[in-house]
Amino acid sequence: MRFSISLATRVFLEKLSNSVRWDKLGAVGRSNIGRLTILIPFVGYLVVFNPSFINFFQQELPGGIPNTYDWFSELHGQRLVFLYFGLLFLGLGNLLFVILAPDALRKHSDVSGYITEMQGVASQTLIANKLTETVSRFLNANEGEARSPFFYGQSLSFPSEASGYLHDLIGNLWRDISPSKLPDLELSYETPGTFFEGSPYTIYTGSGYLQTDNIMEIMTAGNAATFALLHLMHAEAEGRSKEVFFVEFYSLSFSKFLARAMVGLFFLLGFGALLVPTLTTSTLVMMTAFQKPM
Repeated sequence: MRFSISLATRVFLEKLSNSVRWDKLGAVGRSNIGRLTILIPFVGYLVVFNPSFINFFQQELPGGIPNTYDWFSELHGQRLVFLYFGLLFLGLGNLLFVILAPDALRKHSDVSGYITEMQGVASQTLIANKLTETVSRFLNANEGEARSPFFYGQSLSFPSEASGYLHDLIGNLWRDISPSKLPDLELSYETPGTFFEGSPYTIYTGSGYLQTDNIMEIMTAGNAATFALLHLMHAEAEGRSKEVFFVEFYSLSFSKFLARAMVGLFFLLGFGALLVPTLTTSTLVMMTAFQKPM
């Protein structure tokens, strides 16, 4: 089911999607400190609200507490609560990152490290599987005209930033195949007309444009008539393994938009809550340092 949204909303969602890509969220989710916060939702209350910890945390600054506004004093008095909820939200965000992030993005901070690892274990079967999985994710995320490389407003889980690389890869693989080996996919049993022009068996438009979206549909059709093309594309993919791994990694960084948005929200709430005691304590330290001695 599709919903119509305004252009401004679409632009906002695209910027949000790009800001909470899995590779960016991994800066927190893959860190050692981030992993430690996963324990906070389970044992955080026992640690943060331990009497010894409370006594240490409530010690006054040398020289006493300067006079401040009542609201500021009350805010600073709740610093332990902000600390707890800040760590709690970070812990929940990191827990969701570990559970929901794609394995490649959970282990690697950048695409070069992923490509290096995959090149060490690459085989024709592995490369073919990675290509097929990426194509399937694209087709599942985008329907109809959204599969065209010229369509604006593709799925936030596989947007144009990622699909552009995939279309280029598919086009390169098609051109790598020797013309003498290409199966006769231009033939269609459809009656010439609108349906014929839109048939997945039509590779080129009337103006000669290569329809990479149709090639991907053929690759996943799963019937005997298209198996020959799939085999040829897999064979050519072995010579472009780095490109296959790059497109897979980059496209995975956009996968599961709602999950990414949820993890990003928890991170934002966590750092926002931790910022409160940091600012109030820093302000009091500065006020204490510059106050005139009585």
